[in-house]
Amino acid sequence: MEKKLLIFFAFLPLFGIKAQDCNPEFRPLLFVHGFLASGDTFHHQEVRFKADGYCDDRIWVYDWNTLNRSPQAIDSLDRLIDYIRESTGFDQVDLAGHSAGGGLGYQYLIDANRAAKVAHYIHIGSSKAPTPAGPKDMVPMLNIWSPGDKVVPGGDIEGASNARMEAMDHYEVATSRGSYEQMFRFLTKQEPKEEIMEPLPVVKIAGRVLSLGENIAEAGAEIIAYPVEADGSYDPSKGKSLRTDAAGNYSMEIPSKAHLFKVIPQSGRTVFYFVEGMLANTRLLYFRTLPKPGTMASLMFGGLPREGDEMAAILFGANRAFTHGRDKLQFNAHVLTTPDLTSADITTISMVLYDDGNKETSLASIGPFANFPFLVGVDMYLSGDNKTHTIKVNERSVNIPHIKAEEGIMVVVLDL
Repeated sequence: MEKKLLIFFAFLPLFGIKAQDCNPEFRPLLFVHGFLASGDTFHHQEVRFKADGYCDDRIWVYDWNTLNRSPQAIDSLDRLIDYIRESTGFDQVDLAGHSAGGGLGYQYLIDANRAAKVAHYIHIGSSKAPTPAGPKDMVPMLNIWSPGDKVVPGGDIEGASNARMEAMDHYEVATSRGSYEQMFRFLTKQEPKEEIMEPLPVVKIAGRVLSLGENIAEAGAEIIAYPVEADGSYDPSKGKSLRTDAAGNYSMEIPSKAHLFKVIPQSGRTVFYFVEGMLANTRLLYFRTLPKPGTMASLMFGGLPREGDEMAAILFGANRAFTHGRDKLQFNAHVLTTPDLTSADITTISMVLYDDGNKETSLASIGPFANFPFLVGVDMYLSGDNKTHTIKVNERSVNIPHIKAEEGIMVVVLDL
């Protein structure tokens, strides 16, 4: 276990971001994700902090196993914080935890010696507590919460700085521009710049390949990147290939258009990721593989088709949940943002589309996903007769290629 942790830490500098004219006085900021999530929760916040002057070694993430919340999570978090302090030369870091990551942050800060390593703490979409985290008045704290969060009931915490974000869902409170502005002001005592994104012709991307939920690194996984045309087609002969390192890290340069990423782990099913065109460089573009057989999380995906030319697709909201009454999500002719599948109370971040076995589409909720938050299984037969599919997301359309079940699972990352 210790050896694996040391390998992981050795590759963590890859997760920094580099900004022109960055401010060397900005302290390192470490994000801790929530249940079933990974460090890519903070992809958009990473880009925003970079635009406002955070240097290459100032943004960090802690990928931890939220399905098995071992006491070792505190110890490894502490070793990571020590590593960041040593590598950056700062005595203290700033710490931010979302949802279950906020619970981990509270546990970490109980100890006065550990709390002395943290200059500021940010509690995001996490449980309301009677007092701020850490020994009394030792760590200044910002509590960001929303009454629209139907997963974790939040509220003002006496003694902390409180930011109430109206009508944001549980995931959105961690990813939104509004939450970023609160964080930036709290940490720097400065005003963030206006958000202006100018597309780059070529973007530098990096991240990790991890197993869903457990966040186990996929060492030696092959990633093949294919540019995707506006009509959803791609040329299988024009892929750019590489392999992940021992900690599941990768990096590459690609044109800033939509891409299909074929992720082939050393064992387990191949997963395809469709990602819309990226505007900025990022170090937090993650790809997740399906959980290994025998794990608790693997039970969710056991019913997905493995043979034939039909498709199984997972739609993932990269910024917020798909919500009936606020969003309109349509896959081909089928509207998915129904009250049953996407009510605000469900907080549907991912929709798993596959056939229940009768080669018909009912849009009924299927599978064991009801036992897990954020996931909904939907009965949809995606025939191989279609070479591409059209997804309508609010005011825009996205065309994606058809991926046969015998080739792998399709994940579509959508910015709402």
